[in-house]
Amino acid sequence: KRFLLTKEAGVGNECVQRDNTGSCRLWSANMKIQSVLMVMHFPFSLKLGGAKVQMEISDEFLQMGMKVNFFSHDNAYPWKRYFRPRMGRFIELFFPRFSFFSGNFVKAHVRDFQIIDSNIGNLPFSKKLLEFPGRLVARSVAFLPDFIGFSRENSPPPSSLIGSLERHFLTRREVRDLADYKKACLSSDALIVATDEERKKVNSFVGKKMNVSVIPLGVSEAFIHELHKHASSPRDRLKNPVVSFVG
Repeated sequence: KRFLLTKEAGVGNECVQRDNTGSCRLWSANMKIQSVLMVMHFPFSLKLGGAKVQMEISDEFLQMGMKVNFFSHDNAYPWKRYFRPRMGRFIELFFPRFSFFSGNFVKAHVRDFQIIDSNIGNLPFSKKLLEFPGRLVARSVAFLPDFIGFSRENSPPPSSLIGSLERHFLTRREVRDLADYKKACLSSDALIVATDEERKKVNSFVGKKMNVSVIPLGVSEAFIHELHKHASSPRDRLKNPVVSFVG
């Protein structure tokens, strides 16, 4: 019940729309924001970390009085729900990439939004090409070059002809994804990352110093200070070692 799935008139792709009438001020004291489009290459599910980031940020926008719309992986590849995950991923390699569908959707609805907030690389197009007059924001949920490098290092060698074919097409797609990541960084009005380390990596990857904002995900400095204040000493904690993952 939390999200309402609607279908836009005259457009083949569905768009998840979350309504809350009103407006607020963002980016500029004179710019009233009424509608935001959030673009993410993840399935629309709170069970996934990257998607959950975008969906919880949308809650913040809603509290400001905005109307929030989503274009997600599910909208670009609705047919995948009928296949097993492995087969769906393989078939997807022979379809246009996510940015093809997201770019077309934005061009079809270019006057409906004042802000587009997308994962870095999901909209690797200039505002001129998109004919979008509003504010284009690229937000990171992970540093893509690191993710691709980690994935390559930890993927077992293919054991079949289909596996080799899948690896070949996946490698080609990863090269294009890295190019899209760079294009999106250069064409956005605002870049948002989660850590200062990632900010340095983005500048190094793009090859120039970008205007990057660091906004931590979820944990404020005040909360960290309070946590340290009440935590037991490392010596006491190491008496009973526990591995804890927060992500």
